[in-house]
This record gives sequence, structure tokens and C-alpha cells, in this order.
Amino acid sequence: MTARTTLRRRITARLVPATNRPTAGWHVVRVTLTYRVSDPYAVTMDIPTTPAPVTWLLSRELLADGLDACCGIGDVQVEPDPLGDTATWIELRDPSGLIGPALLRFCRADLERFLDNTDAMVPAGTEATRINWTRELELLAGGEVA
Repeated sequence: MTARTTLRRRITARLVPATNRPTAGWHVVRVTLTYRVSDPYAVTMDIPTTPAPVTWLLSRELLADGLDACCGIGDVQVEPDPLGDTATWIELRDPSGLIGPALLRFCRADLERFLDNTDAMVPAGTEATRINWTRELELLAGGEVA
């Protein structure tokens, strides 16, 4: 049996422009979360939008920490729902400022299941053992490592 190297899950979320927080303008979207053993610190989040899908790269640790406390600075912030423990909010801010911030509301249990599955692939705290450091140095150097 071979070990799984990629986990991809489609999760339903509610998308609303952050300026309308939290009641107006809801759109139900099927967000795809992807985790790769080859990039063990990251989770890719693909959001179907018009005219083209949007992809965000999140820290797996940020996603996990945001289930229990407000965390994140800059473009991505994650926090539990202040009105209960059944939802988690992810706020995304376009660094270019061209698009206003967006807010996604996820079912907490869906995110917990996804994170539990990533943890089964690469336990939290062991990510550095999964990185090909020689390859990463080659990429940084723009060629082969001497």
C-alpha cells in the first residue's frame, strides 16, 4: 500500500464581502482545499469565482490555530465564530487592493476533518522532515547546489 501524497476536499462555505459582515450578500460556494506532503506547511484553497477561480495559499498551522482563537495578520485571518463553536471564519484581503476583502464561513467540523486527515499524512511538528532541502536550496540558488 502506498502512502497518500495529496489530499483534496471540496467543502461548502458561505462567501460574503467582508464589508457586509455578517448577514448580507451570501453566496454558497464549493471551496477546494488541497494539501500536499511535498509542501507540508501549506494548504491551497481554490474558490470558484467569476470570471476565473481564485487560489489562496494558507498556512496549515494558521488554519488549525484559527479554529480556537483569532489569528493571522495581513492578507489572511482565521477565527472561530464568536456566536458559537460550529463555524470558522476566514477573511481574505487582496494584497493589491484591487478587490475588496471577502469573508468565508465554514462549518468547523469540515475544517477539523480536513486537518485531521492532513495530520494523518504528516503529523504537526514533523513537517521539516518531509522537505527536500537539497531541492529547495537548488531552487533558491537558481540552479544546482555545488
